[in-house]
Amino acid sequence: MSVIVILLYLLSFLLIWQFVGYPSLMAVVAIRARPKEKDYSFQPFVSIIVPTYNEERVVEKRIKNLFELDYPKDKYEIIVVDSGSTTIQLRAWRNEIYEDSNIQFTGCKKS
Repeated sequence: MSVIVILLYLLSFLLIWQFVGYPSLMAVVAIRARPKEKDYSFQPFVSIIVPTYNEERVVEKRIKNLFELDYPKDKYEIIVVDSGSTTIQLRAWRNEIYEDSNIQFTGCKKS
């Protein structure tokens, strides 16, 4: 057998393996693998980041919406990030945010 014929067989095998063999093998593995029992009691700590820029009309509504989450209050924090808003109302509203322990307000000044 010449080198070209061997190379032709090898490339043909790889092509068939890619489109038939490997998907078939993965199907067999997926069928044989048993699904693991999940622990639904595990609840990780989550950080929710709310980016804002001149959005005083929707930020308060969004924060109220986040307070209504069906998730333990000690398992998440809300971080409101202000990107140099020019509105005064958002800066005044910042004092109300600090009253709740799981909300942080971060902002940067416009240069």
